[in-house]
Amino acid sequence: IHYGMELPVPPIDRAAAQRELREQLGLDADAVLIGMVGRLIEQKGFRYGIQAFARIAEEFPQARLVVVGDGQQRPMLEGETRRAGVSKRVDFLGWRDDSAALMAALDIFLMPSLWEGFGLVLLEAMARAVPVIGSAVSAIPEVVVHGETGLLVPPADVDALAEALRLLLGDAALRRHMGLLGEARLEDVFSAEQMVAEYVRLY
Repeated sequence: IHYGMELPVPPIDRAAAQRELREQLGLDADAVLIGMVGRLIEQKGFRYGIQAFARIAEEFPQARLVVVGDGQQRPMLEGETRRAGVSKRVDFLGWRDDSAALMAALDIFLMPSLWEGFGLVLLEAMARAVPVIGSAVSAIPEVVVHGETGLLVPPADVDALAEALRLLLGDAALRRHMGLLGEARLEDVFSAEQMVAEYVRLY
């Protein structure tokens, strides 16, 4: 039985959220934001996300990577951005209490985890119509439909992550389409109401 989210989610003016975050970061209005959200630990695979971003950064000068969260790997990850030459294109935002607005401000949600229990943050991305690039591990393929609501790649595969980023960064219409399909899938499959009904059926 999958986790469910209480629906409908509180409304957020996505255009305003996008504008506000870009202003906070000193970015142009047309900047394309890729976000990784979670604890900065090995499990989350953030180093591979940074390496993949570095591969496509020159090709997509309007792209920016934001890392939301904190943890023991932060110094290592910040060093990774410097070694890859993208430290000026990656923002470490630390812990934030405005996760819903942050998610709404993203164009792509990147989840390069090595393993996951479920990944509730995926539902948060889907709730804000943000397409997902994730690892095909654990329960992630049960949440993200490859080629429909996002793209799935093998874990720790920097080449595949970079190619997925290249595809979505190069096609704004595809991003919007996948985001809307993700939002619809959340309502159809991952509502709290449906989760409760399935538990009642089980008992």
